[in-house]
Amino acid sequence: MHCCAPGYAVRGVGVSSHNDFLCRKANEPSQDCFLDFPTHRQAVHGCPLGTYLRGVHVDNDILTCCYNQDLGYTPLQQLGSAERLRSWSATESGMYVCPLSASATGNPVVTGLAQNTSPYAPPYAPSFLCSDGNAVSSALQTYNAPVTINPEVYRGINAFPSMDPGIWQRVTRNLLSHVVNLPPTGSGLPQAGPPPPTYPPPQYTESASACVDEEGNVAACNAATVTRITFTYASSIGDGTSDHTLHGYLFLPAGYTTAASASYDGALVMHGHSSSAKDATAKLYNDQHHAAALYLAEHGIVALAPDTASFGESLMPQEPSPCIDSRICHDGVSWPYGLLPQVYMRNALSNMTVLQHYAGRGLFTVGLSLGSWQSMMAAALDTRVSGALAGNLYMTMQCLNDPNTHICQNLPGITNLAARQADYGAANILLLDTPDIGALIAPRQLVVTWGTADPLFAGTDSLGGQSVTCLQNAYMGQYDNGRKIGTYDIYATRFQAANRLHRVDVFGMAHELDGASALYLITGQFPAVRRDYGGDAETTCQSGSTVMHCCPLGSGVVGVYAANNQFLCSAGTGGWSVTNSNGILRVNNGSLPTSCTATTLTRNGLGSCPAGAYMQGAHLGAGIRICCPATLNGLEILDPSPGQSSTQQEGMHACPITSGPLPDFVTGTSSSGDAFSCIPEQ
Repeated sequence: MHCCAPGYAVRGVGVSSHNDFLCRKANEPSQDCFLDFPTHRQAVHGCPLGTYLRGVHVDNDILTCCYNQDLGYTPLQQLGSAERLRSWSATESGMYVCPLSASATGNPVVTGLAQNTSPYAPPYAPSFLCSDGNAVSSALQTYNAPVTINPEVYRGINAFPSMDPGIWQRVTRNLLSHVVNLPPTGSGLPQAGPPPPTYPPPQYTESASACVDEEGNVAACNAATVTRITFTYASSIGDGTSDHTLHGYLFLPAGYTTAASASYDGALVMHGHSSSAKDATAKLYNDQHHAAALYLAEHGIVALAPDTASFGESLMPQEPSPCIDSRICHDGVSWPYGLLPQVYMRNALSNMTVLQHYAGRGLFTVGLSLGSWQSMMAAALDTRVSGALAGNLYMTMQCLNDPNTHICQNLPGITNLAARQADYGAANILLLDTPDIGALIAPRQLVVTWGTADPLFAGTDSLGGQSVTCLQNAYMGQYDNGRKIGTYDIYATRFQAANRLHRVDVFGMAHELDGASALYLITGQFPAVRRDYGGDAETTCQSGSTVMHCCPLGSGVVGVYAANNQFLCSAGTGGWSVTNSNGILRVNNGSLPTSCTATTLTRNGLGSCPAGAYMQGAHLGAGIRICCPATLNGLEILDPSPGQSSTQQEGMHACPITSGPLPDFVTGTSSSGDAFSCIPEQ
């Protein structure tokens, strides 16, 4: 594409050839640049706020946008009517220009351009967006030494082995904030990433609060209930076509008080491509997201569960109306490449501001799939975030930035390719890759989860096995002739923080969000009671030729969801043993006695273990139980008790808590899993 020389800005284009430019020296000590595809203001393709035009690919309607690297943006007069929409009428030197006569500072620059010659641009009259920069006669104060970076080649952290990582983070976070069109600070002082939005967001409203039970149903308030608040606000990226109302849920743990908000951790929990949208993370324990926000709130964490824009109630104007199923509507739109990441990140930072209002200790991002992408990107950009969980999508851009997958998470602006509808994940065009996103999170906590039964993990997905290479390279691998290094080595060698990066391989889990791993991110410990998924590679037991699902050795069943072959397994008060190899964690055995045998005993009208033993696993249909003697001497009860409903936990029938901090162990069960006998550990 045609550009002004480095250090210059476009002030006009040729009358006869729109590919001729009038260039003006930029009044700044250093310059950084990137490609912009989707940004629009006043119906004109414009560079993001705080950046100006240096070049154009006329046919593909792609802009080269630049800014003052020292500040992280260029102070431009762009608010309200200060950014002027001008038709191509004023001329100088045979060029259509942003005229000097209309400039308050004598330094007009082009910040947007509509040429009406590209099939990718709407048919608007040829025009400019014109903004005023600092007066050329005014020398700018310099705050940081210039960083020599070629904006057209790979610029990840491993391309600069001798550069201070903090300097690389500052320069790269500012670049990425412009790629996703986050407004810069208006202070005139340097920034090290986008400034946080103010509280509250525009037109922010909260509904009357409601108490909810362990299944997310509205219930009478008591000392153990979680509070759920519904909120909305007006979301806009300033393009005039993507404005929408963002809907979400806020969860406050039992006993929460505003006065004590500084003592609470908070988690922003984001869903993937789901028709259930925020309900998947807020209400539906047996969805693939397992009501993770509600789960965290039940464990003492303030949690925010928003719709991802264009899902649930948060539909965007590009989608058909009325819309019956938001995922179908979302998938039916030919989204402009790079547009939705701008919307996602604008909402993510606003959501974090809402969360910060209620939780003053640590702030975390958690997500599955598309929510995983949002989680890692938000944590990379927003330094308020203490740590992030990337659930089942932490792969290199070879997979994530390929339009043949979900184009809604494509970032063409992190490439040097001025082309439309291309493969933006090819190694030779990438400027940043996923380990570099991880490097922007470092040295803060980063937890990557994978389910061993996820087709992406197993290589049986639509990418034809490419996903395995992508996930291995993102975390551990050295690839592309050593130009790119996996996230683990970056944490270990550039930040000396290997202990703050972990990958949790969850046995038997498919493309699902593991709440226990989210708790590990926030608290540093796995809960004693964990969901056991029952899929491929999950723990099994065998009695003769009968193979059945079992909890890990040394742990017992406390809940059963027979339809999905899932258990809640308790390690007991001694907790789990966990192994760590290069940051890859495996939760292994519990703390209970392990001399287990199969039985077909019947007690209390249920297929049961002998008195004093806990149940490690079961084949409900065959009537076989795997039982482990443990000298359990507490009072054995039935659940449900006569005339009462059954105890529920995490969307499944579970034993109640009758003694101590943990649910009782299942000692017997009906063939359907609807009736239990239960006994506490001590």
